[in-house]
Amino acid sequence: MVEPGFAQLFQRFGRHLNYRGADGVDAESKLLGTVHNLAKLFLGGTKNTLLTV
Repeated sequence: MVEPGFAQLFQRFGRHLNYRGADGVDAESKLLGTVHNLAKLFLGGTKNTLLTV
């Protein structure tokens, strides 16, 4: 299902995109999705844990 992914992106980054046109919107949505997924991987699914490196 694609809809939960878009809902999470909208909740985290807002509903408005900064770029116009199909190529710009495609690139921005892929970038936001990548950032969102990397944050999930980096934080390990925990919300209230401090990250110590």
